[in-house]
Amino acid sequence: MSNRASHLTQALALRMDLDESIESLSKWLDETSPADSDQPQADASRHERLAWHYGYLIALRDVRELLAAA
Repeated sequence: MSNRASHLTQALALRMDLDESIESLSKWLDETSPADSDQPQADASRHERLAWHYGYLIALRDVRELLAAA
C-alpha cells in the first residue's frame, strides 16, 4: 500500500471513530439530561459530569470539522 493510500485509510478510520464517539456521547447526553430525570433536584456531580461530557462532545465535533477541512 502506498504512503498516500495508508494516510487516507488512517484518516477514514479516524473519522469513523470520531463519528461513533460523537453519536455515542450524544445519545448518552440525551438519556442523562436533567430534564429527563426522575429526581426534581439533580446532584452537583451529575451537572458537572454533564458539563464535562458536553464540552468533550463539542471538542470531538471541532476535531471532525478540522479533519474535514484538511
